[in-house]
Amino acid sequence: MTVVRGTDLREKLADEDIAPPQILNGDGFTLQPRAVKVFKPTGAPVYLYDVLTDGPERVGIASLVLEPDSAQVADVGHACANLAEDQTDPGLLARIAEKLIAHGYEQGLPSVRVVVPSEDAKSIKACEAQPGTCRRQDNDYSGKQFACFDYPAADQ
Repeated sequence: MTVVRGTDLREKLADEDIAPPQILNGDGFTLQPRAVKVFKPTGAPVYLYDVLTDGPERVGIASLVLEPDSAQVADVGHACANLAEDQTDPGLLARIAEKLIAHGYEQGLPSVRVVVPSEDAKSIKACEAQPGTCRRQDNDYSGKQFACFDYPAADQ
């Protein structure tokens, strides 16, 4: 899945009132908050998580951009999860994506977008496994092909 570029993030300012992220528990994993950043183009909060399974070792990373306007995150998406290569649970990525999408709705997002490189079959399968309505669109960003999945909250 595509993650927000580091150059599009900044530290939270002392006078910015951003709610701290929650620990998100799912089936066989925990998303442990690691940091809160701000999406430079819009000022939206970005929650960064460590993905943990049954041990203390991080097995991946995840993020959620709380930007209500999907057009502002068209090429990076709202939700992202990437797992270590040695993770063999075929459904783990799909379950993490489902938790991030649901949490996006809980945080008031009218739609959650996930952007995946077209050659990333594992992430595409995880996106296609999500419950509810999904609108898929194939796009070209900077000469690279991406599959973009939009999950409208109203359709859940």
